[in-house]
Amino acid sequence: MIKHRPDTIKDEYVVRTGSSLSFAQTDDGALTIGATRELVGFDRENTLESFEAVARRAVQFFPALSDVHIIRSFAGLRPYTPDGLPLLGELDSVKDLYIAAGHEGDGIALAPATGKFMSELLVNGESSFPLKPFNPNRFHQ
Repeated sequence: MIKHRPDTIKDEYVVRTGSSLSFAQTDDGALTIGATRELVGFDRENTLESFEAVARRAVQFFPALSDVHIIRSFAGLRPYTPDGLPLLGELDSVKDLYIAAGHEGDGIALAPATGKFMSELLVNGESSFPLKPFNPNRFHQ
């Protein structure tokens, strides 16, 4: 919702930070709670505002989390493009170099489709899905 329908979110912190809610349990039983969709370039610092947005969202849906101890936080990078679409295809500037990148926060979810279309492109010379909108050379044309 935060990516495609931010107008449906009423919490200003959530909208400003692109905060969503996901949970993953580690092997030792701890919970990883996140995340935000802040497009901040190469800045890997956590902000208090984004940390608060994720915490507020977690407690909103799971009130029992209001008493948990937070032991660490971390940040990563969101590889994104100016138009929000991934880069899929061959680079004009380097022969036989194909790229599949820039999925922003959706790389894992889109991996099966990306793999299918890229393998078709490599094996058949074209994909069963039109990749023109994702041309990695589109910003240099």
